[in-house]
Amino acid sequence: MSRGVVISRVQESPEVAFPQLSGMSKAGEVTTRSVIRPDQRLVLWAHQLAPGSSIHWQSPKFGHVLYVWEGDAQVNETAVDSKSAIVVEHNSDSAVEAGSSGAPILHFHQCESDPPMTTKAGGHVHIPPRGGLFSHDDPSRHGTNTVWADADCPTCDLWLHKSAFRKARPQSEPHMHNEDEIIFVVDGETIVGKFHPPGTAIAVSAETIYAFGVAEGGTAFINFRATNPFVKMTERGKPVTDWISERDAMSNNAPIPVMDSRARV
Repeated sequence: MSRGVVISRVQESPEVAFPQLSGMSKAGEVTTRSVIRPDQRLVLWAHQLAPGSSIHWQSPKFGHVLYVWEGDAQVNETAVDSKSAIVVEHNSDSAVEAGSSGAPILHFHQCESDPPMTTKAGGHVHIPPRGGLFSHDDPSRHGTNTVWADADCPTCDLWLHKSAFRKARPQSEPHMHNEDEIIFVVDGETIVGKFHPPGTAIAVSAETIYAFGVAEGGTAFINFRATNPFVKMTERGKPVTDWISERDAMSNNAPIPVMDSRARV
């Protein structure tokens, strides 16, 4: 299992057989790419569902978070637009069916060989509003954060948010998180060593210090965690803040201090 930072692109990821995960099956034509491999702590698949094809969950072992990248879908007969999230908790029953034009769907979950990252009961399926449970403007970083799953649900600890930045900046503000995460670029280019276009997944292990930048024209990415996220800002490899709750920060209750752009990893 790799630790640190792993970067992969959907278009360069191998086509694989439909994953044999607990409580999950498919109907119809579904093409799958393994983007962040199932031997990592967090996993990402990219499924291309043909029109009318579907993925089913029947009491899965772990929770699953889906992002409808394009097209449209139905979840238990409820319509879901493109650029929307779906939360399938462990121990729940659900079916996601592609609409008339098909749908590419990003599929996140924790590794099934690891112990569960939650002790909550599960059993539910959530379709968050497209505009999120809440949204947070960050004028100091020229950004907006939209949170679809905030790890504060009574029955699951899953997290998914979108960050969009309008102004270019160099790779800066080094930090680390208490949990593993997968970042997926959906618009513009995100800088992590190189310029990464839409379709790029960046998996970062817990307590790995890293930084990102924003290319000209801005960028946007979604971010998946399997448990409640906290962040520490760092400089030259040492923390300069305590752990800060990202839920509190993104609901305007605990701002994350802006670091000098010259701060180094």
